[in-house]
Amino acid sequence: MLFGKISQRSVRRLHANARLGESRADAHGRLAKWLGWMAVGLLALGLTAYGLYKVGETLFWGNPRYTLRHLVIKAEGPMLTEQHVREYTGIQEGQNIFDLNLGNLRENFLRRQPNVAVMNLTRQLPDTLLIELTERVAIARLSRFQSWGVDREGWVFTVGPGMRDLPVITGFPASGIGPGSRVAAAVFKALDVVDACRNTNVGRQLRVVSVDVSPRGYVELYLAGGERVRLAWEGMGTGAAAAQKQLEAKFATLVTALHAAERRGKHIANLDLTFGDQYIPSQEY
Repeated sequence: MLFGKISQRSVRRLHANARLGESRADAHGRLAKWLGWMAVGLLALGLTAYGLYKVGETLFWGNPRYTLRHLVIKAEGPMLTEQHVREYTGIQEGQNIFDLNLGNLRENFLRRQPNVAVMNLTRQLPDTLLIELTERVAIARLSRFQSWGVDREGWVFTVGPGMRDLPVITGFPASGIGPGSRVAAAVFKALDVVDACRNTNVGRQLRVVSVDVSPRGYVELYLAGGERVRLAWEGMGTGAAAAQKQLEAKFATLVTALHAAERRGKHIANLDLTFGDQYIPSQEY
């Protein structure tokens, strides 16, 4: 009986091993088949991609019809010339117009030329590329010793010697500031002042030489006549419409005080516009 039991058990084990072997063989077969189909699919995909590339090359970037013959450059601003644009982009007539990556060209150019606010590149088929640039407009300088200008949005860039008459902003943290960077939040208080001086009737009656933003809660203006003015208003540095209206009202008060002192034959040395309209401390001589 023991021999019979052992024999039956051995038979069952042999049958199980046989089935396991068959399952493994089937699994290997299925895997080999799947890998084969994958190889065929990848080969087909590669051939399709190559075929599309050759079609694109024939129709576009390898087509002599689209050879660049006219590079048209329109630059608005005092700094950049056509030669600068050609040099910085590396674009030359004779290149294929579709062989140019306009996105990369724009990104690289703006990184090298932070004085440019807007750059548009447009293909005009079959053989023309139009480049349009708008330079930033400096409304103030950030240092008496550096040729750094700043626009209304707070971007810093290099300006020419003809900008020496712009108001100078002082008292801000200088670390990390340079062409291509953006100014700290405190500087926007000064930009509000300078912008209002440029674009409002009352502001144009004032000649601001410099704006110090280091004091907390107010800014100090230094006027061309030597007057020093402390100035504060709600919403300083935000550029909000309501804040700008308050700033214009402060300017009106300042202009009135300057004219009143002039009629008395006096000159204002210090004027404090950080309080309400009913209390305006001043020093005259």
